[in-house]
Amino acid sequence: MSSQEQVYIIYAGVRGYLDKVQTSEVGRFEKLYLEHIRTNHQALIAELRKTGTLSPENDQELATSLEAFIPASGIKMK
Repeated sequence: MSSQEQVYIIYAGVRGYLDKVQTSEVGRFEKLYLEHIRTNHQALIAELRKTGTLSPENDQELATSLEAFIPASGIKMK
């Protein structure tokens, strides 16, 4: 897993998004969310790779992507 991908997963955890996910589903969440980011947010990946920082705009994009992804993912929620 690249450092950028680690940022996406850690972000979901520290911002409370994983609190909503069944513990048994965290591994599945990780796999599906990384696929989602790779497919739908390539500019975000490139920006994070280029700058090495999470700008306020990228922070908002990650938050928005998680808010849309989690309910549509089919992952079991608490």
